[in-house]
Amino acid sequence: LRPACVGYTTGSCDIGVNRCQQYHSLNEQGIVEPSIDLGFSAEGEVDRTLLVARFDDALTGAPIAFFTNYAVHCVAGFMNDCGAGKSFLGGDIGGEVSRTLEREYPGSVALWTSAPAGDVNPVQMIQTNYPDPVTGAPIQRCIKGEDAAETNVLAMAGRQLASIRECLRRLACTIDRAEIRGRVAWAETRCSR
Repeated sequence: LRPACVGYTTGSCDIGVNRCQQYHSLNEQGIVEPSIDLGFSAEGEVDRTLLVARFDDALTGAPIAFFTNYAVHCVAGFMNDCGAGKSFLGGDIGGEVSRTLEREYPGSVALWTSAPAGDVNPVQMIQTNYPDPVTGAPIQRCIKGEDAAETNVLAMAGRQLASIRECLRRLACTIDRAEIRGRVAWAETRCSR
């Protein structure tokens, strides 16, 4: 324990996309049936707000902790089969962001948290959902391989780290006392699976 000061700011990050896609599937009778399923909805609602807080040692000014919060599911490497009975396991986007910040600032601790992600997935991930080119029905595919999983995680973490670093460039740790308070708020999404 030591005296510390904190600063926080918000920015924007573009790694999330609404996963509620409208499909129009041709059934066996030749009738088009609308449905909503997993996919990619560029028009769908997404909260792009990125919260970044930094805690500095009050005496030295060196960063001792980071807190980041963003609404996206940590599933860039989810459902990956690396073959030979192996699966890709890792901290995904949040783990990579935290590990990188801790490496850049030795002795610090970085915490990544997910804001209410609802129907928000990463724009790039192992699992991909799309309309069948012939019938329009939802198709789900998973890209296999350790390199594919690692590439997706690194791409999403790298993009988020660029946004975090932008926040850190303009963040000043000037708060030495802070009231702790909170509230519970409920939201309703317009579509769900």
